[in-house]
Amino acid sequence: MQTTLQYRFSAADYLIWEETQAEKHEFVAGEVFAMTGARREHVVVSLNIASALKQQLRDTPCRAYIADLKLRVEAADAFFYPDVMVSCHSADNKAEQYLTQPVLIVEVLSDSTAAYDRGDKFAYYRRLDSLQEYVIVDIDSRRVECFRRATNNEWLLHDYQGEHDCKSDSLGISLPLAEVFEDIEPAELTKPMTINPDQAIQFSLLHRLQWEEAQQKYVILYPEGMVELNQSSAEILKLCDGAHNPAQIVAELEAKFEATGLSNDIHNFLNIALQNGWIKQG
Repeated sequence: MQTTLQYRFSAADYLIWEETQAEKHEFVAGEVFAMTGARREHVVVSLNIASALKQQLRDTPCRAYIADLKLRVEAADAFFYPDVMVSCHSADNKAEQYLTQPVLIVEVLSDSTAAYDRGDKFAYYRRLDSLQEYVIVDIDSRRVECFRRATNNEWLLHDYQGEHDCKSDSLGISLPLAEVFEDIEPAELTKPMTINPDQAIQFSLLHRLQWEEAQQKYVILYPEGMVELNQSSAEILKLCDGAHNPAQIVAELEAKFEATGLSNDIHNFLNIALQNGWIKQG
């Protein structure tokens, strides 16, 4: 999970600055994105995978690393903190600040970054010549998707769910899904995300609401791109300022537009915004 900061750096300056920060930040083409804390099950699954990889890679030149170590994607002028990665390159296994030659990268999906992990971030990762497999883990469905590099830089999807083992051809190992999702309770898989009618709503720190002159409309900016908004959606989100609860938003918009019966549409949109990570409560 990330939020854009109003800083611009060269890659070298970013590395110096990042060493002084208490929190982690990713870097893409001069822009810096602060990373916020992950939910408990995200951390558990990442640790499960890293631990299983460490055990199976003993007595090999390959090493598993977790999210505290950066990855450098030079072709994209970017630094990331993948949830888990494996490198078999001797230079990486002596590196202090970042890796450059991973064979395998794992990202555990979260509500706010799922689109990014599947989209732009994967596109950045594909620019690594060393990368052979990109693994996406969906906790909610207990599903593992492994994208494997084929000829002509094509990537083939191998989907694992249920009792199957997730196979890594690049490493010659298999991870049982029971180990990947160990200590994840069924209740955590179906936790609903709905708006609390009594709590104030604020715009997520991971995103920014902004008027775009070129499009002549409001957009939501976030690390993986932007979402264009129609007028009604923008008016709702402008009131997600930490001072309005859902009922107050409805009342203010009905008064502004001299309309009634907007409650259902506004609540439906707020639930969608919450599920996409654009807003938050509490």
